[in-house]
Amino acid sequence: MRERDNLTSEKNVLIVKLLGAPTHLINGLSLPFFNMIDNVVVFTLRPNFDLIRRKASSQYLGETRMLVPLVLNLVFDPAANDQITAEWAPIIAGTQMAHCNARHLGSIEEFSTFIVTLGLPELRLPENFWMPVQSILTVRELEILSLVYQGLSSKKIAEYLGISNRTIELHRQNCSAKLFQITPILLETLYSTKALETYYWGILNGKITDAAQHESLA
Repeated sequence: MRERDNLTSEKNVLIVKLLGAPTHLINGLSLPFFNMIDNVVVFTLRPNFDLIRRKASSQYLGETRMLVPLVLNLVFDPAANDQITAEWAPIIAGTQMAHCNARHLGSIEEFSTFIVTLGLPELRLPENFWMPVQSILTVRELEILSLVYQGLSSKKIAEYLGISNRTIELHRQNCSAKLFQITPILLETLYSTKALETYYWGILNGKITDAAQHESLA
């Protein structure tokens, strides 16, 4: 049981921020997500280790938990390379950036493979094996934490959403149970769009040209 606990620790939490993807592709994944701002959604995901039939990288996965989950910033681009891999995701504003296309969002299998490859490159899976990702937070939990990030108290959130203060507190407790302590750093990690803003600043200011942007993020 201890090994199973290690495998499901928050070390494996992947926060995925997706910019510019068509709504039908996002909805087709059937994973809970939250609209942070126009055209940007956030997922909180974790590989489903229950499907592993072997001790997959248990030493790596059982290390001391990180304080902050890994953030993957994905920019939807129909012309992006199908074969984007972990080595093609550079660090911008402290988090990983990569392009994705319709194929990567075409099915839960493709999306899971893409996310796990980018987020957990040390996890060596057998050839032709894929591991589905599962959502950690519900849409309501993502919504409530977003309002906490904006500085609202539980009472104000309850008034805004039209539900009881007790319900808000229960949701917050559930979030803490899933992600451990909900700190300002964690909230910033979940809802900041700094990396995406930095990326577009680079494009607008000529730091990343249209011709070179794929090479910069590849």
